[in-house]
Amino acid sequence: MQAGDTIARRYLLVRADDDHLPGLVRYLARDTRLDVEVTVDIVTSRAPSAVIRAAQQVRVLRDKRLSRVLAAGVERRGNDRIFY
Repeated sequence: MQAGDTIARRYLLVRADDDHLPGLVRYLARDTRLDVEVTVDIVTSRAPSAVIRAAQQVRVLRDKRLSRVLAAGVERRGNDRIFY
């Protein structure tokens, strides 16, 4: 993934974020549906499915004290799977 790519037919990756977090690559992005800036995390850890399942469960939370998860899933690009 790189700046200019779109993931989930919705999030346009603008640039990689400088924050380094083990097991993921963070991008600043634009949600083209809501027309807002968002953060997209591409999960690169050894157990990405567990991370995605947890994020999907958190999506239902609506607490202003927590960052909101808009989407979590897996996208196929050729033979690769991208977990976001």
